[in-house]
Amino acid sequence: MTETEAIPTSLLDPVGGYPLVAGVAGVLLLLLLLGPARDRIAPSRRLMLVLLRLAVIALVVLMMLRPSRLVPRIDKRPDLLMLLMDRSRSMLTDDLDGGKTRWQAAAELLEQANPVFDEVSDDLTVKLYGFDAAAHLQPPGEDGVLRFADPPTGDETSLGTSLDEALRPEAGRRLAGVVLVSDGAQRTLMTNPLLPEIPVKRWLADRGFPLFTVPLGKERASGQARDVELRNLVTSEPVFVKNPLTIEATAVVEGFANQQIEVQLLVETAPGSGKMEAVETV
Repeated sequence: MTETEAIPTSLLDPVGGYPLVAGVAGVLLLLLLLGPARDRIAPSRRLMLVLLRLAVIALVVLMMLRPSRLVPRIDKRPDLLMLLMDRSRSMLTDDLDGGKTRWQAAAELLEQANPVFDEVSDDLTVKLYGFDAAAHLQPPGEDGVLRFADPPTGDETSLGTSLDEALRPEAGRRLAGVVLVSDGAQRTLMTNPLLPEIPVKRWLADRGFPLFTVPLGKERASGQARDVELRNLVTSEPVFVKNPLTIEATAVVEGFANQQIEVQLLVETAPGSGKMEAVETV
């Protein structure tokens, strides 16, 4: 398929309009005719001077006309449709009808969509991404079908960062839309997580591209979800030997009403050893 088609168009944009250009050209030619006496100059040198002055006048007129050549390019590449599917472990929750997990429902949706993608392949290119803490491009299988071979294993769900990472390389493409399949909950350990609305506004809303969300799973009321999260971890980075180190954080607990939650501080016994030792439990 031809990627671009060139249609050249020549344009003139004279400074101050054509009358001004004609007037300047006339004044310069008149000055050339009324120049100093030339009887003291040899005919060959006189001819050379006249030709040089005519060339200067032609250049001035050319610059005032400001000619340009416009070559519009018609992009004939297929539009891009981006499909982002949540690959965090929360998608293994079996809260759908019949005990079906969210991931099973997402896989069924992808299986049903593949024949449609084949029908519109001449006009639409589909890219599949799986995301957890970041977005990961999933290439088609050997049969050209988009699918995930393994169940989700991600420990985090960072919607904003994943959207931004997937959209940024495609900034120059015509985007037909983005389909986001997720349970809709952003769970990430990043210090300053990128909120989902930031890349949506930056890459979609400002350019008029649609975002389609496919929510999976049942919305849980406060107290039904069970989650423990540490936020706002504060400590000093440089620590001197034998000096006390204070670590502060905020524990956000959901779904453990009237239950004690232990918070434990671990330290690596030797750099790079991977062996952790409990220092204190609160």
